Amino acid sequence: MAIDIGKLGEVGGPTQDEVDEFAQSLIDILEAGGQIASVADVWTGASDTKFVTPKVFKDSLVYQTVNPTALNHNLFINGKATITANTTFSTIANVQEGRSGVIELTIGGAGNWTLTFPSFFDFTEPPVPSTTTGKVDYLYYNVKPGGTGVDCSYKTDDSINQLVMATAADIWAGTSATKTVTPQAIQDSLVYQTVVPTALNHNTFINGKATISANTTFSTIANAKEGRSGVIELTIGGAGNWTLTFPAFFDFGDAAPIPSTVTGKVDYLYYNIKPGATSADCSYKTDL
Repeated sequence: MAIDIGKLGEVGGPTQDEVDEFAQSLIDILEAGGQIASVADVWTGASDTKFVTPKVFKDSLVYQTVNPTALNHNLFINGKATITANTTFSTIANVQEGRSGVIELTIGGAGNWTLTFPSFFDFTEPPVPSTTTGKVDYLYYNVKPGGTGVDCSYKTDDSINQLVMATAADIWAGTSATKTVTPQAIQDSLVYQTVVPTALNHNTFINGKATISANTTFSTIANAKEGRSGVIELTIGGAGNWTLTFPAFFDFGDAAPIPSTVTGKVDYLYYNIKPGATSADCSYKTDL
């Protein structure tokens, strides 16, 4: 409880009873051997006899120089460090449940360092540190119930790195709800990928390519993505004149595919995944 004795008797100020109660509480603490807590007492959180002044509380929040490889909650609430090499963070020793704080990370040396965090640090997405020397990133944390880990977020000083960029593989998988798609990633995702017709998987391609060098039975498309359209380029190899067999997943309507028979010819299988992703509308272009 905070008491402003200077406002005693004023409207909104403390009553005499409140002042007397506060004074008696201080007397009780002192008679019990209590003392004013230090900043270190606040960090350790171990004393139940000392009392904290506003000055001590403010000082406990001042950024302390910490070693990311040997973090200890008995030494800081808010920390700061300069990163001059690839760094693997430690867990936080003597972690204090419910404590929230921030660690300021200045990028030093040549920059472009890798930061590795144990599972103790729980990020929604892996942090992407700034790459440029002199940039200042911030690691925000809150200690979870039981002190078994910390919920974290990472603020990158490099504006481009504040967003986690999706790769072509992220687009193929289509599972991330937090990464950002760039035009370059979209273009990369459309590049023809070598596929195995007998083991097609939508997590690895949108547009595919394969060489047919034997009679081939196509698989369905594993992890098919509803609404996805693409093409599979089929080059006739070997002796040619191969038979292609498709499961019911591939719906060609009344126009059954007739592959080219001559070696070196290039056919195209166009597809669009139907609602529910249980099959694909298809057409087949033969290089006659």
